[in-house]
Amino acid sequence: QRSGSSSGASERGEGERPRGRMGEEEGAAATAQYRFLEGPRERAAWCVRAGLAEARYGNGDVYRGHFSQDRLREGNGKYTYTAAAEAEDAPALLSYDGDWVAGTKEGYGVQKYRDGGVYEGFFSAGLRHGQGTMRYSNGDLYSGAWTKDRKHGHGAYVFKEPSSQLVGDWKDNEFVRGRWIQPDLTTFYGDFVNGKPTGDGIYYHPSGLAQSGKFVQVAAGAEEDEEAESAGECRFEGGKISRAKAKANQLAFNESIEPSFSTD
Repeated sequence: QRSGSSSGASERGEGERPRGRMGEEEGAAATAQYRFLEGPRERAAWCVRAGLAEARYGNGDVYRGHFSQDRLREGNGKYTYTAAAEAEDAPALLSYDGDWVAGTKEGYGVQKYRDGGVYEGFFSAGLRHGQGTMRYSNGDLYSGAWTKDRKHGHGAYVFKEPSSQLVGDWKDNEFVRGRWIQPDLTTFYGDFVNGKPTGDGIYYHPSGLAQSGKFVQVAAGAEEDEEAESAGECRFEGGKISRAKAKANQLAFNESIEPSFSTD
């Protein structure tokens, strides 16, 4: 199964700056018209003072929010990207509504993508950074820690189809360790590489039983089976079976319970 980001459903190149520049980043060609919304309701071809204003940039983008004494976006405001969606260089972003510091997204905000994806959470230096939730256009959802626009730290990814979840530790956009929870609450706990379980781990079953074992890669020329469809896939080699020390729903969703067998 592939996540919304790995399938390209919502983000064009995670970790990279979204295509399409903001209006004032386009140099001398980026003309703008400012309409001030508090104090003297003046209009100008440049930002003449601090305060609440609406800026319409030469590329069609619109910002409505506060400007600082340095004439930069500051405080709360909404930036809408209006470049034609069919254009080759159309931005992946649709809008950002939230906090700004010195002209950059900084703090809490909501960022909408042209394909229907939505991120709500914290930003730093214009990138998703800190705690946040990304709802992908394919129906998947990730909620957890971000570092420089990439999933990094503790988080949970929920697949719309087939309603399974990955809950645990992420590193540089990859799930590396934790729980793989199936719709029937069958749960595997262990390490992951390239989105697949690997090495030693434990399977917990709704019946209350648990089985230790390991995932091994099927070598080329090996006989195929139900656990591995082809060479290069992983197969679980089960070992000890015992009674789990907690119920399936507790093992799946209560992360304070460390995976292990009952000592009874």
